[in-house]
Amino acid sequence: MTPVADNSLRQAADFIRGLDADAAEAMLCRLSTEEASALRTAISAAAEPSGPTVSSDGAVELQLDNASEAFSEDPPPAPTPPQEAPFNGVEWLRSLRDADPTAIATYLSREQPRAIAMVLGYLTPELSAGVLQNLAEHEQARVVAQLADQRDADPDSLHILASGLAEWVKQQQEETERRHHRVATIRQILAATPPQRRRRLLTELAGADPAVAASLTDLMPRQEPIAEAPLPQKRPPAAPPLPMEELSRLDGRALAEAIGRLNARTALLALAAAPEGVIERLANGLPRKAATDLRSRINRVGPTTLAEIDRAQTALAQAAGQVVAHRQTARAALAGGA
Repeated sequence: MTPVADNSLRQAADFIRGLDADAAEAMLCRLSTEEASALRTAISAAAEPSGPTVSSDGAVELQLDNASEAFSEDPPPAPTPPQEAPFNGVEWLRSLRDADPTAIATYLSREQPRAIAMVLGYLTPELSAGVLQNLAEHEQARVVAQLADQRDADPDSLHILASGLAEWVKQQQEETERRHHRVATIRQILAATPPQRRRRLLTELAGADPAVAASLTDLMPRQEPIAEAPLPQKRPPAAPPLPMEELSRLDGRALAEAIGRLNARTALLALAAAPEGVIERLANGLPRKAATDLRSRINRVGPTTLAEIDRAQTALAQAAGQVVAHRQTARAALAGGA
């Protein structure tokens, strides 16, 4: 080997030594067997103390590194930390247990069915099934067909796929942890907020971030019944609402009269939240078909809110109170006439 070639080989060896293990191995794999062998020998030799270096014109270059170190007042460099073991895609895929199949499916949806099948072949059966179910329906059969015809995976392709997936899973896990921390912080703040203001904040949060608001629904204050506007003084005072426990003791006819004072939706909402004894008493006073239809309509009341149910129950209690007051007035009039 000529001095020029030998010097170039040492320069290449110095360059390779400056790379990390994976990059250095990838660079050596691109060379021929002879070139790689010569370069590996040069790398090993470069790690040992070397003599004078021959320059490109054949002259000997003085090695001044040791001399300059003798006059340097700088402290010796810190020891190089040990390098991490190279990423093993096969072992990483086989070790996955608690990863989110939806996140993995989202990442793999950009790949061809053959590549998806290659990854699923190394996951646990349970995780592979979850990933497959989260893929588009038209892709699922194609991936299964590739699994049936799966051959040995190309190491380089598998390494690239596993490395990208590992980074994606790590990002998703970190984002999930950050989100849980944010929700916990919001929960603490709202718990210390007065109920009325907390209701407004949760309502606004539902429009901005429904997912976060859904996890905080237990903090929503209960809607207080809306008080009815006072009646004019010329009218007789309104009968007091009948408490729910007394409502359960009314006979079916009185209940039917109270329900008849309400509109259809208010009546159904009030009955949907009423004790079973109230519905049973009301149904016993109706024909069988009418009772069956009533229960069916109660079960199909549809979407509603807690505030609407509270208002309906208040209306039913007031209507029942009016019926009881009317009966008492009638009995008093009969007693006075007698």
